[in-house]
Amino acid sequence: MSFEYCWICGDLTGRAGRGEDSLYDTNDEGPYCEDCWDATGEDYE
Repeated sequence: MSFEYCWICGDLTGRAGRGEDSLYDTNDEGPYCEDCWDATGEDYE
C-alpha cells in the first residue's frame, strides 16, 4: 500500500497516486487533499 501526501498541508490525500484519481491542478501541481483542493476553487475532472 502506498501513501500520498498533500503538497500544501502534508496531510494524507486518501488516494494512492496519479493513476488513482489524485487531485492535480491545471498547472499539474499537486497532489492535493480534498480540503486544500476545495480551497483552490478548481473543479473535479
